[in-house]
Amino acid sequence: MKRHILILIAILLTSVVLAQQVPISEEKVIIDGQKFYLHTVEKGHTLYSIGKAYSVDTEIIEEYNHGAIEGLKLGQILKIPIIETSLNEGVDLSRDEVNFIYHTVKRKETVYSLTKQYGITEDEFYEHNPGVIEDGLKTGNEIIIPRKQAFNEYKYDFTQEHRDTSKYYYHNIKKGETLFSLSREFDISRYELKKANPDVDWNKLKLGQEIAIPIEYLNLIQWPDYFNDSISSISSDSILNDTDSLNVLMLLPFNVFANNKQLYNQDLQNKELSIYPLSEVMLDFYAGVLIALDSIQKSNSKISVRVEDVGNDTVIISRLINEESIKDYDVIIGPVFSDQIYLVKQHINDTSIIINPFTECSVIDLVQGKLCVSPPEQEMYSFICEYLSQSDSNQYIVLSDRIDERVHLIYNELIKSYNDADKDSPVIKKIAFVEGEVKTLQNAMSKTMNNVVIIPAHSEPYIARIMSKLSQVEDVKVQLIGDENWLNYSSIEPRYFTKLNFTYSSIFNINYSLLPVQRFVNTYREVFNTEPTKYGFLAYDITLSLFELYNLNLSIINGINPEFIKVNGLASNYTYRPFVPGGAIVNTNLYLYTLSNNYSLKMVYSNFNINNYSE
Repeated sequence: MKRHILILIAILLTSVVLAQQVPISEEKVIIDGQKFYLHTVEKGHTLYSIGKAYSVDTEIIEEYNHGAIEGLKLGQILKIPIIETSLNEGVDLSRDEVNFIYHTVKRKETVYSLTKQYGITEDEFYEHNPGVIEDGLKTGNEIIIPRKQAFNEYKYDFTQEHRDTSKYYYHNIKKGETLFSLSREFDISRYELKKANPDVDWNKLKLGQEIAIPIEYLNLIQWPDYFNDSISSISSDSILNDTDSLNVLMLLPFNVFANNKQLYNQDLQNKELSIYPLSEVMLDFYAGVLIALDSIQKSNSKISVRVEDVGNDTVIISRLINEESIKDYDVIIGPVFSDQIYLVKQHINDTSIIINPFTECSVIDLVQGKLCVSPPEQEMYSFICEYLSQSDSNQYIVLSDRIDERVHLIYNELIKSYNDADKDSPVIKKIAFVEGEVKTLQNAMSKTMNNVVIIPAHSEPYIARIMSKLSQVEDVKVQLIGDENWLNYSSIEPRYFTKLNFTYSSIFNINYSLLPVQRFVNTYREVFNTEPTKYGFLAYDITLSLFELYNLNLSIINGINPEFIKVNGLASNYTYRPFVPGGAIVNTNLYLYTLSNNYSLKMVYSNFNINNYSE
């Protein structure tokens, strides 16, 4: 401990010495009416030493140079606000911290907002800050607020009647949280946290203590750490009793911190605000979960749901493992990334089940305790080849950047499908195509048969390049078999999909004419003021099916081995089967769609018998 204190003292002393060596920049600019020095970071400069040189608080520098508090780089240019002190000329500026607050004006603050914030009148404001009348209120100005009004008449308690949820998100302090960690978590400066919570002793935070986070710094991304509710199960005969509780842990990469940074930078650059695409999927999925929980809350069955933003690393998951709290959960929904999934699988209970709603599972992942909503790639290609084998007039071209296992898999599945249909093996060409010419593709095409081109790849640049070249092939019939996600690739021209008769498989089959689907859409619109995507529907289906899915896993563990269970959902109709070998649970229902010339989707094939289900 003594060694750590000495190191800390050495760092502080170094900062003080360096502060005397930082020269004041002669470069000045005006941005949105605010004057700034442009300071270039040199060797030995620290945030503390720069702030000391310019007489500006480090948190003020952080506000105008987002990320500066996390470390400076040589050559980095910082905007240092020029603090003008002319506002209070003629007024005694000897600092009286007992009776007055000395407030540095931030962007977007106005006289009106400051008087409301501190509970004083405009006359009292101008009395102590006469310069504002003539020069106006400018960012970086220091103003004086009479403390009597601010603290004696205006109470900063967060009882229901004093809460302002339109401006603040209220957060309960958890174990180990500090002013610094909270500023990092919510991407807000420590200065702004203190300003929003003037009566909080940040050196003595207590578990459960409530603090206010200004919503403007959350950039409208607010997701609770936990969500608990009592909901009903749609299971009528389950291994669990009706009064049993199912503990569910959701490990999803919302990436709130990274999105806050992106939104902040977009706002500074006056760009259209957007969050990361993966985060959009996660938020939509979570919204579907909330609607499902709300729709069945009157039952005796109970589900307790905990939500964690795990990002794209294993830090949060490792913490849960170290706390051993991860063993308390019966169902884990997520995570998304393979290293996270592997880590979770190593530390859950033997009876727990991991539900993967977002990605296909590989065959080696299909072990006991794993549930995949999308079937593995081999099952998907088997389904596609089963459909293709119905035709006697197809030639097949399996196209990839290299002849790998996927190419051989498709080749073998095509041969098997034709043999199962008692037909002669078709013409199949395996082509490794990287930077070839259109002529190479043209020569591979049949002029008398339908050319079915199958591309087992996911790289957007490669797919865009191949589709561009395929669209230039002339005087032949082409049907392109690919991945549903290609429709989201921004670098592919939409006309390529229709010209190439793009066909793909999917687990989704949302029928918007059905009354339950319409009800869900209306509820989603009312609550979230936007349209649900397929992941919102999928989340709703999974949440309503949690008891069935958990019981199916328990049945497999107990050696009952049911053949399958069927779930009639909004996003699709699902058939969950035990995967042998391995013991995982896999949804095997698939649908095949083709994109028509008017960009509408047409279902051309399904392995699901709609007559097996009742409305």
